[in-house]
Amino acid sequence: MARNLYPREKLEVLKLTSKQAIPYLHALWTWLLTLRPFWCFGETGHTVDGIVGWMFFHNFSLVGTTSKYGSHVLVDATTADILGVASLVPDDRGVGAELVEAFPGKAKPTGFWGGVYIKDHAQRSGLGRYLCEFLDTEVQTRVNSTGEEEEWYLFTRNPHAATIYTALGFEEFAADWHIKIFDVHETVYKKVYRRQA
Repeated sequence: MARNLYPREKLEVLKLTSKQAIPYLHALWTWLLTLRPFWCFGETGHTVDGIVGWMFFHNFSLVGTTSKYGSHVLVDATTADILGVASLVPDDRGVGAELVEAFPGKAKPTGFWGGVYIKDHAQRSGLGRYLCEFLDTEVQTRVNSTGEEEEWYLFTRNPHAATIYTALGFEEFAADWHIKIFDVHETVYKKVYRRQA
């Protein structure tokens, strides 16, 4: 079983802007540049507005900060293999503004989850859930500390990913919503994080 190849004690989740992530950056960009729309639900790695440019844009100004936003890289600490990536961003290429306009008073996003990918050879190993659980815990821990409510959104048409997100407490906000900026239909999910006792 693929899960046995990646025991959790071997794994590390690194903030992309951290010094610990520097040795992985070349391999990360090399992998992400291979992403193609036909097997990544529309995502591409090699265009100006693809995942590499998107991640660079969202992380460039975060170096040396403690922002709630940014990308995370999942690595195998024993082999230095990159296994996955995920990001928390204030807006996803204008979708946040579009969402607020479409649902006035109902959508007040703190930010968006996005760019969640696991390498092909590590698919169906539970690593997607592991990485998303890490992000979920990070957000909840911060909210428990600050006491400030946070409202996070994501959109997907990947049924496997949707299963992971709903298991983490995301609820369907808008089914088959037409995102004008991309001219695609995706289901939007929302989770409101509140302080837990």
